[in-house]
Amino acid sequence: MDTRLSFSALVFCFAISMLSLSDSQETVTAPKPAITAKAPVQWGSFQVSRTATGARIEWTTLQESQTQEFLVQRSVNGRQYTAFRRLEATGDSKEQRRYQAEDPQAGETAYYRLICIGRDGSVAYSKPIESHADISSMSSFQ
Repeated sequence: MDTRLSFSALVFCFAISMLSLSDSQETVTAPKPAITAKAPVQWGSFQVSRTATGARIEWTTLQESQTQEFLVQRSVNGRQYTAFRRLEATGDSKEQRRYQAEDPQAGETAYYRLICIGRDGSVAYSKPIESHADISSMSSFQ
C-alpha cells in the first residue's frame, strides 16, 4: 500500500475541513470530515454544460443516507479546488435525486467536482470533470 497517497488524502481532508466559502451573504464552513467506511451518497450522473453566461453543473444521486449538503468546487488546474456553491442535500433517499448549480465565473478551461457532506461529518467526492468553453457538454457516470 502506498502510504503517501493515504497521507495526502488525510491532508486534503483536513484542508477541506478548514474551508470557508462565501455564498451570497452567508459564510459556510465545511465540517471536519469523519473517517468512516460508509459514504453518505451513491453518485449517479455528473454533467457540466456550457451556457451563454458560464456553466451549468448538474448531477444525480442514486441513494443518500444522512446527507447534509453538497459543495460544488471549481479548479483551473485540476489540482487545487475552491468551493463556490453550497446546496442543501435531501438527507435520506433511496430514489434518484437531481441537483444543479450555475457557475457564472467559468473560465476557458475549468475542472469541477462535488463534495457530499453527511450529518456525521463523513464526506464523499465525485470524480472531477474537465470543461472547455468550446465544448458544450461533458459528462461522467460515477
